[in-house]
Amino acid sequence: MKITHLYQSKKAVALLIILLMISVLFFDISALADDPLSNTVSVIPESEIISSETFTINITCSPSENIKSFEVELSFDPSVFTVNSVTEGDFFSGYDTFFNNGTIDNTGGTISDVYGLIVGAGTVDSSGVLISLSCTVVSEGSCAVEITNVGLTDESAYLSVNTVNETITIDQSDPEISGESIQYSDPLDTDPNYGWVYISCDATDTQGIDEAIVSITCPNASVLQRTCSQGSGNTYYWNSSSGGSMFTDAGNYSIIVTVMDSTGNENTSETLYLDLPENWDMNNDQICDLLDFVSVSNHYSEINDQSGWIREDVDNNGEIAVLDLVMLSNEYESTW
Repeated sequence: MKITHLYQSKKAVALLIILLMISVLFFDISALADDPLSNTVSVIPESEIISSETFTINITCSPSENIKSFEVELSFDPSVFTVNSVTEGDFFSGYDTFFNNGTIDNTGGTISDVYGLIVGAGTVDSSGVLISLSCTVVSEGSCAVEITNVGLTDESAYLSVNTVNETITIDQSDPEISGESIQYSDPLDTDPNYGWVYISCDATDTQGIDEAIVSITCPNASVLQRTCSQGSGNTYYWNSSSGGSMFTDAGNYSIIVTVMDSTGNENTSETLYLDLPENWDMNNDQICDLLDFVSVSNHYSEINDQSGWIREDVDNNGEIAVLDLVMLSNEYESTW
């Protein structure tokens, strides 16, 4: 009986020790993983999506204690970008410092042996940039920038540190534009109450379309711009009948659509053209002559409940009458 009791006691003690070790292990892991009182060192790129050829990545520190020195190493994907230089940040601003910019390996994708410290007395307890990386794009893609080894000290010992890594995406592709088209009222009319112009295209981009702008070069060479609306799917359009019409002067118009994605890349459509005749030019030959009079005469006395339903309804009142011929007479031999 004594032997059995002793065996059970040892077994219970062993189990208790195992449970205690597991609880300590889990406590330490959770404490290190997310300690709100710990000092935090973070990877902060200028943007999560990079569209420029060169860009900057900052390694920042948000301390909860007094910091005297730091050391840091990093890893990245050199097939996506390379690092040109490592420079000291403003974290120790106001103090004399000793800084080592480390070793950049753009083959293996590492930066090692970077460190800095205050020379003489002094510590820092406010947030700032430890180092800045000047980078150059190699190819499009996503890349994790990771802090592989970091140390912070006060004046006598290492301190606990949380690290925050970041993934950046390189996107330098312009949006794709297709299906550019221009549609217009039949008949064309410089009066916006009867004439309209509808411009559209399809635009796609992996990062999404941010904006589409219609640029219209008018007969007097002025350039007017309007923001497109998004229709169904990938269609972007602008309709002069929805407001902001500028097709009120006869002449030649050229039109392009510029599309921008969310990272600033842009592309322009093919140029579209529109010849908008004067309302007195029935056959769109750029002159008011007898042929225009004949055209109106052929429709004389016709009536329609839709005003301006044909070009021969010069005054857009729904009736072809002598007043339409008078308006032609006033412009006889005029050109545009």
